[in-house]
Amino acid sequence: MQARCRGTTARVQALLLGSGDAFGIPRAGCLCPQCVEARADMSHARRRSGLLLRTAQGTVLVDASPDILQQLDRVGLAPGAVDRVVISHRHGDHCLGIRDLAYTRDPALGPLPVHATTDTQAMLTAVFASILRPERPYLRFEPWGAGTRVEHAGFTLEGFETHHNAAIQTVSPCITAQVDGVVRRIAYATDMGVVVPSARERLQALDLFVGDGTYLGGPGYGHPGTDGTIAIARALGARLIALTHVGHWGVDAAHARAAVADDVVICRDGDDLCSLLA
Repeated sequence: MQARCRGTTARVQALLLGSGDAFGIPRAGCLCPQCVEARADMSHARRRSGLLLRTAQGTVLVDASPDILQQLDRVGLAPGAVDRVVISHRHGDHCLGIRDLAYTRDPALGPLPVHATTDTQAMLTAVFASILRPERPYLRFEPWGAGTRVEHAGFTLEGFETHHNAAIQTVSPCITAQVDGVVRRIAYATDMGVVVPSARERLQALDLFVGDGTYLGGPGYGHPGTDGTIAIARALGARLIALTHVGHWGVDAAHARAAVADDVVICRDGDDLCSLLA
């Protein structure tokens, strides 16, 4: 893919607003080592997954979890500062924050552009009809699918399909941006079964593959497990590999680190993916 990036006057950031799965860490009432550690040290706590792409030219949000307003507040960003949103799929932990984001947006900015697959659009329309009233729409839907390109604020996002669930369209972004004067490519796939063969050509020459960490080790429902995610990233030839959407592994950070290859990063909330590329 030919990169089409514009220079920026400030540092390019790809901030993980959340690095957890659908339930986050710690889980209510759980006394496993992972949850106990997260309560004692909030640096190990995980809100539900989301990625904020930010330059001086603007912002793009990838997925809007139910935690979105707290996540934005944590990084000092008002909801109105989100220029557009890309939704990977219609599971609640990735899209149900869109109502809060749209409602708290300054009406003078107009409807919030939301790139979503057709089935995600249908679900959000059914659940949040009030934010799509013709007389006062709070958001407007834009296309998103395999091969769709979104260009904003110096970022190019191109959709690639990951077979997370046969009944759900899941389209993750491959992100291209200029970081410290060098064009970099990051695949961000929080929920995945496999990378479908038609997407592999789009994912060549990756600097970083950030993938599904829902289950530690082997696969679970609709997820490849960390072993599978790492194998996919290695097969694609990614230079660096990181795990997000980290689930209820049940072990503390030291044991988690020992269970994963030394060259694989286990992400935390607040991590800047661009800093991994230095």
